[in-house]
Amino acid sequence: MTRRSIKRKDARYHVDVFAVTDAVYLDDELVYRDGGWIVGR
Repeated sequence: MTRRSIKRKDARYHVDVFAVTDAVYLDDELVYRDGGWIVGR
């Protein structure tokens, strides 16, 4: 459903979700750790 197709009467509630992430890997390469991106270091 695109934003334009959402009617106000159908969008009474809104929820934001934030995931706590310790590390992110792309394939076997660590690219994010301890709150910072480490790509290209």
